[in-house]
Amino acid sequence: MRKLLQCSDESRPPPTFLHWMILIPSIPVWPTWGVLTPGSGAKALQRAAQHDVQLVLTDQRIPQMTGTELPHRMCDIFKFMTKPWDDDQLRANIRDAFTHWEAVSVKNKSVAAQVGDPL
Repeated sequence: MRKLLQCSDESRPPPTFLHWMILIPSIPVWPTWGVLTPGSGAKALQRAAQHDVQLVLTDQRIPQMTGTELPHRMCDIFKFMTKPWDDDQLRANIRDAFTHWEAVSVKNKSVAAQVGDPL
């Protein structure tokens, strides 16, 4: 199962997360993705270490670090947007991120097969 990590200063999925899910119904991944909602930067890093996270959506103000620092500490950043965002651009960026992740995943499996490493 693919994983989405959404981090904010809320203890449950915040209104912005619900907005993202409603905003992007044309991307048929929400029912098939596991959603992790840690309440701080430190918990987000722990969850990311325990799960293979493909997409990070974060607020800028989160406990223990900034939303900009979090993805830098986790992995490479594919796209970075600030609020307020344009809904069409957000949809396009998330669609591009999924496409990018799929392409990298296929490439990694191909390289692993060439060197005999079962990913």
